[in-house]
Amino acid sequence: MTPAPTPDGTHADVKQPRQDVTGTDRSDLSLLSLEEPAVGVRAALVAMAAQLRTACEVPDPVPVVHRMYERMTAPVPGDLVVEIGTAGVHTGSDLVTAFGILVEHRQEWATTDEHWQAEVHRDPGLTAQDRVSEDAWYIQYGPAAEDVCRWVNCTFMTLPIDVNSTASTR
Repeated sequence: MTPAPTPDGTHADVKQPRQDVTGTDRSDLSLLSLEEPAVGVRAALVAMAAQLRTACEVPDPVPVVHRMYERMTAPVPGDLVVEIGTAGVHTGSDLVTAFGILVEHRQEWATTDEHWQAEVHRDPGLTAQDRVSEDAWYIQYGPAAEDVCRWVNCTFMTLPIDVNSTASTR
């Protein structure tokens, strides 16, 4: 998926991978702890989220179920999310990074400008229309601002809970 170029052949609105993406200190949110007890809670929430989504995928749902499904399938920055393309299959570090707070969801270049220029240098026949963009998700999976993971070729869903109500009150 490549966005339409501007008249001069550029794509000024498309950012490079990780450009301008930052997390925030979330040490107040126990669900983002990277300690073992929290990882077990993540696994349970991932499994429950997969079941909840399945339960909402019914023909002619009642309005409250329809609204819940619509909310779960349209995450916005700040939501607690889980990657569901492989729900139930996540293990180890993949389970940790597949669960967290959505920082940003956007269309961006598949490679950096430097990498793209190297490709053009190797193949002078490439044009701006050949450059590929992709759908990228940035998830803050841990409490530190730098605990942000980039995902592509995936699907995320919102866990319908208020993350602010789950913050620890130390």
